[in-house]
Amino acid sequence: MQLIFNADDFGLCRGVNLGIIEACQNGVVRSASLMVNMPGSEDAVKLAESAPSLGVGLHLTLTAGQPLTAHKELSDHAGNFLRNQDHVAALPAELIEKEFCAQVRRCMQLGITPTHIDSHHHVHRLNNVSLAFTAVAERYDLPVRQFSQKPGHIKSSEAFDDSYYALSSDDNMGLPRIKQLISPDIS
Repeated sequence: MQLIFNADDFGLCRGVNLGIIEACQNGVVRSASLMVNMPGSEDAVKLAESAPSLGVGLHLTLTAGQPLTAHKELSDHAGNFLRNQDHVAALPAELIEKEFCAQVRRCMQLGITPTHIDSHHHVHRLNNVSLAFTAVAERYDLPVRQFSQKPGHIKSSEAFDDSYYALSSDDNMGLPRIKQLISPDIS
């Protein structure tokens, strides 16, 4: 099994972008997921040129920034995505698919052929979103970061450890946990 350290939120802002590039050049990060609808997306793409070992995927979003399509159901009065996952769960899959396709096209317009797709706040795990997510993966022949409703014909990671999200600030996601991920027999 190959262990991949992926950094989400590439393109969120300059600080996140610089942190991801530093983690690639001086650490273990070899993959990042780009948010193409965020203010720092063009900066992220330029910075990625200085890190040729960094694979860049697409971090599909429905809960941050502004949609790339003009569907009022996706946004609030200021034009920003509604952050509530209950709202996202109620959206029609067809509408989500159109937004996701617009984000894939934007990624390619920025000069990035995504290495994979995943989603901000793991919204691809919601039933209606997973339908759109799967359709986009099939349409563009893109691997996905593993999720529970993966049809067998879509390329995906074998596993995804999201235990980081359950950690408190007192927990340690250091070397012992990394060794456990690589091989449960290593102590």
